[in-house]
Amino acid sequence: MQKLIATLCLSGFLLVSAIRSPFSGVTCDACKAAFKVVKLAVDNNVGEEEFIRIAVEVCIVAKIQDPTVCRGIVPLMGPELLTTIFSKGVTAEQVCGLAKACPTHPSNWTVTFPKPKPPHVPPVRPNATSPRYQVLHLSDIHFDPLYTVGSLTKCPDPLCCRESDGPGGNGTSAGLWGDFNCDTSPAMLQFSLKYLASLPEQPQYLLWTGDNPPHDVWRGSRDEAIGRLRNVSQLLAAAFPGMRVLPALGNHDTFPVDSFPLPPANSWIYSAVLEDWAQWLTPDAQTTFAYGGYYQMLLHKGLRLVSLNTNYCDGSNFWLLFNSTDPAGMYTWFINVLQAAEDAGEKVWVIAHETPGDCGGALGENLNRIVDRYEDTIVGQFYGHHHNDQFLMFYSLENATRATSIAYVSPSITTFSNKNPQYRVYDVDVASSQVVESSTYNVDLLQANANNAPEFYLEYAASIDYQMEGLLPEDWAQLITRLQSNVTLFNQCYSYFNSEVPSGPCDAQCRKGFICSLNAATAPLYAACMAQSH
Repeated sequence: MQKLIATLCLSGFLLVSAIRSPFSGVTCDACKAAFKVVKLAVDNNVGEEEFIRIAVEVCIVAKIQDPTVCRGIVPLMGPELLTTIFSKGVTAEQVCGLAKACPTHPSNWTVTFPKPKPPHVPPVRPNATSPRYQVLHLSDIHFDPLYTVGSLTKCPDPLCCRESDGPGGNGTSAGLWGDFNCDTSPAMLQFSLKYLASLPEQPQYLLWTGDNPPHDVWRGSRDEAIGRLRNVSQLLAAAFPGMRVLPALGNHDTFPVDSFPLPPANSWIYSAVLEDWAQWLTPDAQTTFAYGGYYQMLLHKGLRLVSLNTNYCDGSNFWLLFNSTDPAGMYTWFINVLQAAEDAGEKVWVIAHETPGDCGGALGENLNRIVDRYEDTIVGQFYGHHHNDQFLMFYSLENATRATSIAYVSPSITTFSNKNPQYRVYDVDVASSQVVESSTYNVDLLQANANNAPEFYLEYAASIDYQMEGLLPEDWAQLITRLQSNVTLFNQCYSYFNSEVPSGPCDAQCRKGFICSLNAATAPLYAACMAQSH
């Protein structure tokens, strides 16, 4: 029995590393071998209870997580794992491909379009004096109502700063305004919303791209997930009563985390969310959201919003092993919305939590194809999920040097982990609906706790601080070229990426990975970029 446990410990550690941390370094062969060992053990044990017991022991002995976390997360995730990755017919290649440890992703299909792509019309650069309005972008709030001032900031669990962690000491005591090892404190969230609600120029729209509960993924329930999301929804509604809120769900907004089975299995969260979000969505938008967590609606004449549920293609959403072809019909629906917008001469903004680059296999590649096909219709893409200040380039499928679209990836309100609280404001040209300025605002967390006085300051405005002619896709592509040769500019951009929290030196391999992450819209393109010698 001890030999079995030891073997399972090693195999479980490798498998979980591959599953929970894509690009963790676990090789394809190691992932597949680990899966087969664990699968054999599952097949030889009778019943869910025994599987959970062994899995908890493996988690503890292999030190995959703290014992408290192991005893919490395994019973939560175990039944879903038994139903998905360890179900009959699922192969090691499928599981490890979904986890991005192997090159073969289980998703293998190609979208089709109702009409051929018309000749490309290059965008006209907006006049500097033309009318504008502003858009606020908040993402990854991760509000922790259990955050306790004075509690321990360096605990054995993945998330700290709670009363259950015990009191902190010198240098390990949770401050009023937050800590780099913890999620958003009540005081910081209250301050942020009050500050944003009092901006002299109130934004016309609020893009809210998901992930609202804390990172305590080893505990919880469906009711708690609903309550947490409703809490943040109501706080935003109260703070911005006159603002149009445009939301998207995050991978942490369901229960268990990352779990997005195909309709109607997740109707419990969609219907609950609509009790608060209906005030912002049209009846048609509510219908598709209730079905699959996505929607579209006209914001004003000439501009349409599409909110995608890209959590379907998360590498840890193992429900894709059952059916990864056009999950919830969202891709076909998306194409039809874009085609109707093109026919009507409308422009489209796309919002979602996870970026196309987070989507593996055909799921990401098809989003790239859609952006390419409708490059003249899509004038803005806005995402979250990464907690870092980023952008993501899209290039023509026929001419890999011509930039077609730019995706703005917003930094997070949460300080987890090692981040300053941040938000974005976009200046938008009224006539074209193009973003003409992207400004990121920052709170210096250490100073806030030291002085007991948080303050948002303008960290940078893209066109000014990067000395860009404008914010068209070609301008961002030129910035990437400059980043490759200008070390000072690269360090500046990398500091913004890390919310100006010191992160240590970035060597040649680090710089290459960072540039590739900006310049590759899909996982295969990123891998190809990293394989090149520069």
